[in-house]
Amino acid sequence: MLIVPVAIPGHPSIGDQWPVVANDAEYPNEPFPKLGTLPDDVIASFIDSTVALLDEAKTRNFKKWNILGHYVWPNPVITGSYENEIFNLKNWVTARLKWIDENIQAEYSFIEWADPVKNVLVSSPGNPANLKLTDIQLFPRNVTSTIYVSSDKALVINRNSSNIELQTLSEGTYNFWGFGFYNGNLVEISPRYTVTNVTSVSDYSNQPSEYQLYQNFPNPFNPRTVIKFQVPSSKFIKLQVYDLLGGEIQTLANEYKLPGTYEVAFNADGLPSGIYFYSLRAGDFSDTKKMILLR
Repeated sequence: MLIVPVAIPGHPSIGDQWPVVANDAEYPNEPFPKLGTLPDDVIASFIDSTVALLDEAKTRNFKKWNILGHYVWPNPVITGSYENEIFNLKNWVTARLKWIDENIQAEYSFIEWADPVKNVLVSSPGNPANLKLTDIQLFPRNVTSTIYVSSDKALVINRNSSNIELQTLSEGTYNFWGFGFYNGNLVEISPRYTVTNVTSVSDYSNQPSEYQLYQNFPNPFNPRTVIKFQVPSSKFIKLQVYDLLGGEIQTLANEYKLPGTYEVAFNADGLPSGIYFYSLRAGDFSDTKKMILLR
C-alpha cells in the first residue's frame, strides 16, 4: 500500500505533520487504523478540488498548447474537452485501483496478533468479556475479513465491526482462535486465546467499579517506587514511563489484565534526578501522573 501525505478535502491534512506522525511511538504498530483507506468518492473529490485549484492555469495552458481533440502520446484516448479528460482520469484511477485490489497476492497478507496470556479474559453471568478488535488484531494488512471461533458451544462469540463479546455459559476455561481471510482464502490463524468462566457474581465482589491510576509511592523516590492502578474489566493495558521531554523510558506493563488492583515496581537505576511521568492506557481510558526522582 502506498501512503502519500497529501491534503484531501474533508480530511485532516497530514502533509506538514508527516514527521510528527512517523515519529509517534504508536505509529509503527497502527498506521492503518490512523490513516484509514481512501474510498473512490474521496479520490474523486480530491481530483475535483485539484481541478478547481488549477482552473486558471488550465486556461492559460490550453491557450498556449491547443491539444484538446488531438492525439498526444501516450494518451490512449482522444477527447474533445477538458471535462472529458477529467472524466477519463477518474475512470482510469478507479479501474486501476480495482485491478490492484483484485490481483494482490494473498501471500502478502498477514495479521500481527496480540500475545495471548492464559486465563487473562474472564466472563461471568451477565458480564461478558469484551475486546476491541484493535486490541487483538494489532496490525492487519491486506486482510478482507476475520472471524472468531470457539472450541466449545459453552463459549458464545458475538462480534461487530469494532468489538468482540465473549460469553461463557458454564463453568470452565475455553479456547478461541481468530482466522483472517483474503478474498475468501484463509491466510492467517491466531494463537490460542482463553476465556475463564466465573460462575458466581460473588467471585466478582472485589472488582473495581472504575479505572484508577494512583500516585506512586514513595514520591519523591530513590531509586525504586511502586505504581498502583486498577481496572474494572478484562482489558489490554499499557503502563509506560516517560522523561520530561516525552521520551519513553520503560514499558512496565503491556498485557491483558483481569479486573482488579495491581502494583508495579519501577527501578530508576541509571537515570538522573528529575521529573518523570507515568501513563496508563486501557481501551478509551488514559491517565498520566508525575513523579520525582531525587538522588
